[in-house]
Amino acid sequence: MPRTDTLKVILPRAHGLGFTEYLTEVFEPGEAIAFEDELDALHDWLEDEHTIDVREDGLVEFWELTDEVRTLIGDLPVVLFHHTATGVEDAIRREGLVANPRVRAWEDVIGASNTGAGVYLTTNSSSYDPPGKGYVYRAQMAHGGEPLTLSVVTRLADLELDPDDIDILSGKFQFVVPYVPPKDILEFREPTVGGIASQLPDPLRWWYEEDAEEDQYGPWTQ
Repeated sequence: MPRTDTLKVILPRAHGLGFTEYLTEVFEPGEAIAFEDELDALHDWLEDEHTIDVREDGLVEFWELTDEVRTLIGDLPVVLFHHTATGVEDAIRREGLVANPRVRAWEDVIGASNTGAGVYLTTNSSSYDPPGKGYVYRAQMAHGGEPLTLSVVTRLADLELDPDDIDILSGKFQFVVPYVPPKDILEFREPTVGGIASQLPDPLRWWYEEDAEEDQYGPWTQ
């Protein structure tokens, strides 16, 4: 569905979460608000107040899954990301993303355990952040190739917090799902800096973007 249709679904939910008060700040008292202008204001409010981006294609990206974000999005389709390497791209195109319990072996390689609880997905479209670099590094070590980012469509109900990262900062933005079929992979692309991460206040934005500008994949690919 296009952006307008998605915003129409979110609109009544937003009025109960502070959007009504926001409109009184944006428009003059007594001013008649055209419906299109109200939807434009809603789009801005979602980004500014909740770091939610309703894309032109109607799909939703978000940063942190707070209770309010969950209420606003509901059962709408959302886009998350999976950072990997091109060496495994052909297999992913054929089979989708499949959880691999053998990733436990990486504890011996990089000193970090992984339960293999599912296919990891993150709300961060940039793989330049430290967790993203780690996943790319593992994929490159196992399969070779260059960094690769996948866009995946799913629903909030299918997401579980990643048990391996739940106690660290990135755990707020990382999830696992049992499986991602090929039809739910929207895009295979080179990594980029920006996306929803560009909406973050400092110092988090610095952590994700400045590091990328200075050394790209730095020690992770050396």
